[in-house]
Amino acid sequence: MNSTQIGKCNCAENHIEKELKHYLGEPNIDELSVEELQFYYFTLHDFDKNTLLDGLEIITALEDSLEETLESFSTEEMMKLLIEMTDEVLEKDDIDKDGYLSYYEYMHSQNRTASPTTILEKSSKEKV
Repeated sequence: MNSTQIGKCNCAENHIEKELKHYLGEPNIDELSVEELQFYYFTLHDFDKNTLLDGLEIITALEDSLEETLESFSTEEMMKLLIEMTDEVLEKDDIDKDGYLSYYEYMHSQNRTASPTTILEKSSKEKV
């Protein structure tokens, strides 16, 4: 499983493992199913616990998943890219167009979503 992929697992395993220590002690990520990792990824980024991800929560989730990839970007470039990616996520995955990503919408998107690194590469090529 690709640890930077938001598509099939949609999570950065190291990030999830670190965050889950607060809730589960010492989790063994290898024992969690893809579905469990997806659930924890969504839940860990739902900061206000309303079972919906808003734009800021999506930005944080993308930033966590792309942390190593984004290191070479300036803060301004990184934020611009994260905002573009968040807009794209909401445009494609917010089925009911309420401005939030529900868990259902998140899971629905998992079968067709490209990894953030793929989106990042596409965005970089378009700017050339």
